[in-house]
Amino acid sequence: TSLASSGNVRVPDSGKKIRVYASRFSLTADATSVSFRFTSGGSDYEKYLSPKTGGLYGSNNHPNFVEGGVDEVLYCVISGTTTVQINIDYLEV
Repeated sequence: TSLASSGNVRVPDSGKKIRVYASRFSLTADATSVSFRFTSGGSDYEKYLSPKTGGLYGSNNHPNFVEGGVDEVLYCVISGTTTVQINIDYLEV
């Protein structure tokens, strides 16, 4: 997924939850911060301060995972002017 502003990374099928095992992202320009959460109003479960263009950022939660609630989207909050390319390893459960 590629986002130029805050938005949904992944929307689960109705009645499902998103289980994230790993996430990676890169930027087209420096950003103030990039964070991930379930729903736009949820709490960040992962946050990166001052990520720089050219860097590869992310986490590997194997063998564990982070999981949202039923019908909760995986949401990325972008603070700054940049495009974020996001790759996630996930399951819908």
